[in-house]
Amino acid sequence: VADAEGVYLGAVTQESALAAIADAEEPTGAEQRAAEPLSVRQTPETRSAGAANAGNWYRAILEVSPEAVISCSPEGIIRFCNRQWRLLHGYENPEDVTGRNCVDFAGEGDRPALADDLRAIREGGTIREREVVLLRRDGSEFTALLSASPVRAPDGTVDGTICLIRDTTKRARLLGFLHAQVNLALKLSATSSLDEALQACLETALEVAGVEAGWM
Repeated sequence: VADAEGVYLGAVTQESALAAIADAEEPTGAEQRAAEPLSVRQTPETRSAGAANAGNWYRAILEVSPEAVISCSPEGIIRFCNRQWRLLHGYENPEDVTGRNCVDFAGEGDRPALADDLRAIREGGTIREREVVLLRRDGSEFTALLSASPVRAPDGTVDGTICLIRDTTKRARLLGFLHAQVNLALKLSATSSLDEALQACLETALEVAGVEAGWM
């Protein structure tokens, strides 16, 4: 973790950092002021520097998160994307992503709904685990669960959106295998010969592999 001038401040791991945040008690105003040096209490610049350093720590926590995280402006312009989000979408550099609209990374069929979601979030709404189709850099698609909520400015207005994305490709594949196994069991229970059983097995194998072929 570095400050605004690039000076090394420390390192953070997700488990210890999140545990510390969860276990720490929120200090009262008096306790916080008593713990601060006089120069910090009296200098607005040091308070601003402290806020910037806190932002660096939170950014570092998000960067090592196993969940894909992005933050956007109220209009959907990406301000930050963590490493896991870039891995999912096939990008190495944050600069290739920031400044672009988050809707552009959704499949064509899901873009109108995501645009509606952004409008709802600007009005204070939230999204919880909605299944969406997203795009990788090479144009391939993957399924994911999207959760999003508004980020509010000190005056209470919506200043942006924070989005959590969980890749469900493996889960969808496993569900497909389970569905194929159930169908195969039903077909085998209705067969009356070895040839029919072999045909049912072959058709199921081809379906799972995504190969278009037939029985001869």
